[in-house]
Amino acid sequence: GGTIVRRSIGRASLIALAQAALVTLLVHAVSGADWMLLPATLALTSVIALAFTAVHAALTLTLGRAGLVVSLLLLAVQLVATGGIVPIAALADPFPALSTVLPLSYAVDGMQALFAGGDPARVWAAAAVMVLLGLISLAVARLAAGRSRRRDALDAFAPALVTA
Repeated sequence: GGTIVRRSIGRASLIALAQAALVTLLVHAVSGADWMLLPATLALTSVIALAFTAVHAALTLTLGRAGLVVSLLLLAVQLVATGGIVPIAALADPFPALSTVLPLSYAVDGMQALFAGGDPARVWAAAAVMVLLGLISLAVARLAAGRSRRRDALDAFAPALVTA
């Protein structure tokens, strides 16, 4: 299980880290964010990118191809619920409630606090939520990979037991 997870998440994590670096540079270059915040921005965007990469891996290893669809659906719901598309106050009933528990909301809040010079505890809370999300997702991915591996071995040994 661990080898499968390392291989599937390893390459994706490198891509996610490259994207985090590019987003960080773009945000600082375009938004006029203080360049002194660059290391903190890069650290937070990297943690966010790695956490969501782990979520995506957990979903795809657990649900197969359906995990890709669920991953995109969760992204869409979170984008709406964070108020990134429509202000939260203007959203229908379930979205404001979802906004308080979805991980992307914590990531957005941490980034806003970082750039606005807000409470550092909000930045640390965002990072902690992302680390926790990543660790839980890695555990789920490993369990799913192990289950899949056992199922494949059983299928090779006794196919009738798997289909029954």
